[in-house]
Amino acid sequence: ALMCTLGTVLCVYDKIMAQEGGMRVSEAALCTCGALGGAVTMLFTMLWIRHKTQHTGIIVFMSTAAILWTIAYAVMLGILIL
Repeated sequence: ALMCTLGTVLCVYDKIMAQEGGMRVSEAALCTCGALGGAVTMLFTMLWIRHKTQHTGIIVFMSTAAILWTIAYAVMLGILIL
C-alpha cells in the first residue's frame, strides 16, 4: 500500500512539474517505484492523468509489472494457486 501511494504521488507530482517547468522525477525512479509494488496504481494514474503515455517503454514496463504484481497479490491471498 505504501508503494502504491508513493507511486501515485510521484506520478502526479511529475505531471505538475512537467507543466510548470519544475524539478522532475526521473523515469528510473518511477520504474523503481513500480517494480517495488506500486505498478498497479501507477499505471492507472498515468493513464488517468495522461502522463508519460507516449513513452512506450514506461507503459510496457508498468503494464508488465502490474500484471506480475496482480498475480503475486492473488497468490498471497490464496485466490490463485500456481
